[in-house]
Amino acid sequence: MIRRVCGAAGFVMTAKAHATDFAVLAAMVEAGAGAALMPRMTLPARLPASLSLHPLRQPLTRSISVLTRTGESGQPGLARVLDGLHRASAHHTRALAQVA
Repeated sequence: MIRRVCGAAGFVMTAKAHATDFAVLAAMVEAGAGAALMPRMTLPARLPASLSLHPLRQPLTRSISVLTRTGESGQPGLARVLDGLHRASAHHTRALAQVA
């Protein structure tokens, strides 16, 4: 995702390190290793004084899909899970729209 953001801004990023754990990314930033794109939901409730948050002017979005076995999405239990995910996604989208 960070490559996409940098490309849209007109430059190519040079990564010095990679991590997939957001706590590790935050620790790397705190240690002075650079900056990190972090989804809001991965941030601690209170940032350490040594870190500062800089929201992007245009929020990033991504599409997430649910993968099921063919023909099983109509199963009652899975249908309830899918319905719950759709409702949660709609709620989250509305909440983000109010923040922007």
